[in-house]
Amino acid sequence: MHWHIDKGGLGIKNLDLFNQALLCKWKWRGLSEDNTLWCKLLVYRYGSMAGNFLLDVNKNVRVQSIWWRDILRIGGEESGGWFKSNVCNVLGSGNLIRFWQERWLGHESFMNLFPQLYAKSLQPDAPIAAFGSWSDDNWTWSFDWAVELARDDMDAATEMSILLADIRP
Repeated sequence: MHWHIDKGGLGIKNLDLFNQALLCKWKWRGLSEDNTLWCKLLVYRYGSMAGNFLLDVNKNVRVQSIWWRDILRIGGEESGGWFKSNVCNVLGSGNLIRFWQERWLGHESFMNLFPQLYAKSLQPDAPIAAFGSWSDDNWTWSFDWAVELARDDMDAATEMSILLADIRP
């Protein structure tokens, strides 16, 4: 059976694909229209959009609506994780993006790039802006470690510093 009229079909949409497209649109709008009333309501109800869509932090399905569960499921781990692998954050002021956990520079999170440093950080959930300060129009990165860094850790920290050299929130 053909779906398109030009191929002899009835012109009926594939409702499953159409529903997936609409759910994905809501997911995208949740990330890009964060100042809207509906988005603020969803953040109040379910938590951070980026946390839900990019980090999978909200797993308590008993308190979620069917619509919300469908949005979380679309492009999620069950379907290969294609949504979060094609979306990343834009730095801005650095107050909304978690330094270690979210992808904001390149294709991997710093947590995945430098797991040994993440494990020793005193600020594992902090936003980017918490990892430095401005002084005379210059941004200086600053990291607090739970323990003294070993030689391998220092090498990783140097590599991370090179990646961050030209980055300013």
